[in-house]
Amino acid sequence: MPSPTSPDLGRKLFRDMLRIRRVEDRIKAMYHLREMRSPPHLCMGHEGIAVGVCATLGRRDVIYPYYRSHGWYLAKGGDLNAMMAELFGRATGCSRGWGGSMHLIDLAAGVMGTSAIVGGTISHAAGAGLTFQMRGQSRVAVVAFGDGATEEGVFHETLNFAALRRLPVVFVCENNLYATNTHIRERQAQTEIYRHAERFGMPGVAADGNDVTEVHAQAARAVARARAGEGPTLIEFQTYRILEHCGVNEDHDLGYRTEEFPAFYSRSSGLPVDITVESPEEAAEIASRHWRCGITSAVLVCVPVPAEFELPAAEIERAIEQAVEEASLAAVRGKKLTPFLLAQMERITAGRTLQTNRALLINNASVAAKIAKSLNKSEPRLTR
Repeated sequence: MPSPTSPDLGRKLFRDMLRIRRVEDRIKAMYHLREMRSPPHLCMGHEGIAVGVCATLGRRDVIYPYYRSHGWYLAKGGDLNAMMAELFGRATGCSRGWGGSMHLIDLAAGVMGTSAIVGGTISHAAGAGLTFQMRGQSRVAVVAFGDGATEEGVFHETLNFAALRRLPVVFVCENNLYATNTHIRERQAQTEIYRHAERFGMPGVAADGNDVTEVHAQAARAVARARAGEGPTLIEFQTYRILEHCGVNEDHDLGYRTEEFPAFYSRSSGLPVDITVESPEEAAEIASRHWRCGITSAVLVCVPVPAEFELPAAEIERAIEQAVEEASLAAVRGKKLTPFLLAQMERITAGRTLQTNRALLINNASVAAKIAKSLNKSEPRLTR
């Protein structure tokens, strides 16, 4: 594994974050077409945590994410086509079309299944850790959850059991401050989540979840400790979600976090959240200084992307387009689709949704046109 500051690792981390963001950009753009009927919990703003942690894991290590799971699934190597098909409710999906966005699984990649239940996978990770320990295997289980899950009894019970048995488990809390719309200070008397580790005699760490190199460094220490038989670690990564709790829209008009949103990212990234990138050179310079996941209009969604990422970015877009097209084609059950999708997509920017990149709109319209052209030739009848 390269050192946390190596150029090769930096490029990998950036590419993986970019891939997750572009996938969710596409989900966001297409959700209003109503082909995806599963409510998505997008991880925009959280990408650095999943990417940084998973970069420290081996193929045989396992993760147990929660319902905000797209980033974790992809960062651990989950199959993009199977994930997209799942979001469309297809039989080719990773959960055979019955689980949707909140129930993703790829056993071959070590994604052991996500859950819509708050805190639902925490004890599962301890069970996997106990299995590895009893079998004498050098494997680690990672469980991810939000700050709201720390209010569940299973969180405290599992930390106690894992510490008691010195299990090879890493507990990762993505603290984005809110359980839906309620701030942590209105829910918890003691808001420093990492300090819960103290009473169980395990290390507890707080770190910047928007600095992917820091995430990687902290996770690497915790994973190495678990693999060496020294027991579990609790890491609280402080982050912020960009969109609403569940869905593809902004929610800052609700007033519960309007003022603190830009302040958080400015503090985390050292850049204003509304920064404009004027040239490839400027984008490259920003990217070289900031391997961040929260710079919404600079690094992850800058156009054009830094020169060295032009090819990876194009490959990412092609893979996403293929996954979407295959999932959409699998939707046909004896009825034609027409180019009306283009008109539907023009409505994406209406109402409370964020401004959508025009190029992304064109890409999706192109997919719709291909689908319509294909269906005008034949009408395959696919069953679930």
